[in-house]
Amino acid sequence: MKKIIMSALLLVCGVCLFTACDDDNDSNPVLQHPTTFTLNTPSYASMAVDLEETDSIAFTWSQPAYGFPVVAEYQLQVSLTNDWSVAYDEELANTGEATYNTLPYYYTTCKGYVACDQFMRALQQLGGWADGEVPENLTVYVRCTSYVPGSSELSTSETIYSNVVTIGTVPYYYELKDADPELWYLTGGCIADGSWSNSASKIGTGMIPMLPLEGQSYDKATGTGIIQHVGYFPANAEFKIIAPKGLDNWNYGICGDGTDMGTTYRNGDADPGNIKIANAGYYVIQVNTADCTCTITPYTGSVAGPFSPMYITGDFDSWSVSNAMTAVETWSGAENHFWSYLLTVDSDGGVKFTIEGWGSNWGSSGFPYGSGVNNGANIPATAGTYQVYFNDISGQYYFMAIQ
Repeated sequence: MKKIIMSALLLVCGVCLFTACDDDNDSNPVLQHPTTFTLNTPSYASMAVDLEETDSIAFTWSQPAYGFPVVAEYQLQVSLTNDWSVAYDEELANTGEATYNTLPYYYTTCKGYVACDQFMRALQQLGGWADGEVPENLTVYVRCTSYVPGSSELSTSETIYSNVVTIGTVPYYYELKDADPELWYLTGGCIADGSWSNSASKIGTGMIPMLPLEGQSYDKATGTGIIQHVGYFPANAEFKIIAPKGLDNWNYGICGDGTDMGTTYRNGDADPGNIKIANAGYYVIQVNTADCTCTITPYTGSVAGPFSPMYITGDFDSWSVSNAMTAVETWSGAENHFWSYLLTVDSDGGVKFTIEGWGSNWGSSGFPYGSGVNNGANIPATAGTYQVYFNDISGQYYFMAIQ
């Protein structure tokens, strides 16, 4: 059974730590510009953590001495050599030139868990080991970064770095694959179940994931690129689009700029308000997750349905048309065109979306995402378990692998 390894400070001193993070330094704080801060040495640092058998590990740190409490954004970085001169990115993949890597997590408090598979992925990107050549034991160097988002004086300051701590690990071979397309999420009173949800657990029920587009390319390292949603919006609709690091905190994503269909990116600073659409109708919403921009335009194509039910079928069920998908748009007055289904495929085979009787059915040659067309090709699904999303207006689908 996998384990979760936590530092002693996280277990024993968590309350004290966060009190220290949040307390004023004095009654009349003065803005400071610190040059470093403290990353605590975890209690497990010398234990040789088995990364394959451990679920996650924890780190704690102190807030930099800014002079008063601020909401900083923290990330963790790793190195195999304690050399912090060359950051890993897609261009340096497999060149052996990178000396450190940044883990794909953002934190706004003075602690953080890291999934061990993501920790190992970062090490594999640096080490470039072939299967069977991974060292038996590996010392890893870790540091923390602090950055203050927004438009304050501190936001214009450079990122600052903590001290470096070392931890012992037992690594394993991690097969590197391209990053999955990065999804952002629509939420609002006219989205999904209308609950204005913002929790990751509500994706597909309280929030609608925006889906990747066939023909688009996505950054191999980060998964960023253009994603889209097409759907019906009532008059005077209001909603937001949440970025992954804005889940559970609302601080990052696309908000309104005060004009009809106007948008702006919220980057950890004050909430500029909801996105607004004045006139009822069908709209195309596209977000470029690489530069955090958004466009909203009226949809000019034809719209069939709404359908009920929608089925997913294929070789996995001998094309029986018996697996009804779940309608996601259920708010009062909704016209549902977005569907979800948890699918397990035991062997490679074709899949399609269809209504009963096959009067309308959607397929394409793309996998795990694409844009299905009526009477299109069978989707070439590979064996695995997926959360499947399907938009019957645009034909977009995404088989999101469940690890």
